[in-house]
Amino acid sequence: MDKAKIAYAGYMLFFLFFAGSMILVPFLAFQKDMGFAYDAFAPTCHQKLSRSLCVFNENESFWIDDCTAQGGGYVSDLNDRRGIGVVNGDVTGYKMPVCSRDFGIYFAMLLAGAVYPFVRRLESRSMYPAAYLILAMVPIAVDGGLQLLTEIDKPLLGGNAIPFEYESTNMMRLLTGAAAGFAASFYAIPILVNIFGGPAEGNDEMDAYLKARKARHAEREQEPDKADAGEMPEPGGKSGLKKAAHKKNARMG
Repeated sequence: MDKAKIAYAGYMLFFLFFAGSMILVPFLAFQKDMGFAYDAFAPTCHQKLSRSLCVFNENESFWIDDCTAQGGGYVSDLNDRRGIGVVNGDVTGYKMPVCSRDFGIYFAMLLAGAVYPFVRRLESRSMYPAAYLILAMVPIAVDGGLQLLTEIDKPLLGGNAIPFEYESTNMMRLLTGAAAGFAASFYAIPILVNIFGGPAEGNDEMDAYLKARKARHAEREQEPDKADAGEMPEPGGKSGLKKAAHKKNARMG
């Protein structure tokens, strides 16, 4: 198998496993203690219950929804991070092992990876302009940044440092995360191909561009040489113009 295809397959298998695990963990939590799985995901996310999606079960009917009501203020309770499940009457729910924003990022990266071969050749090593990635990151930077200001201000500064309190919603987190994750895949895959794909092939777009640029540069260097071909100095040190003048004076004499 081509090394570029192996790099792509590795990318897809990783995110298929990672995204699949995020869905599987809350379903398994209805059957047994999955605390170890939540602990395994903890280094990747804050896992706040108020910012996560839950898998709910009522009479063996499952669905995904917000773990807690959205639209409220910042939740600083430590149990919000440690809590795994919610119970409301006969309805029980277990949260995803990552927050809704990370859920959107990772699933979008998996989806974009599936779309990638229909948009670009897997062997392509060229990168899209960084401006596209920056543009896709603006929504998550604004939404997450405003939340972060509130999160820093409330517990540490008593809520007096900034004149507002901002707490996003799971839908906004999901959308901003998905936009960033989808765009990131179109940069991550070429990077992996460049690292693990072996020597570049001659028909790669970047190779073709560099060869064409080198050829144009060589042509420009040859043009002055052609223009000056009639004025090359003689071995004795006389130029072509001086030689012609000498012959003219000899005839006049």
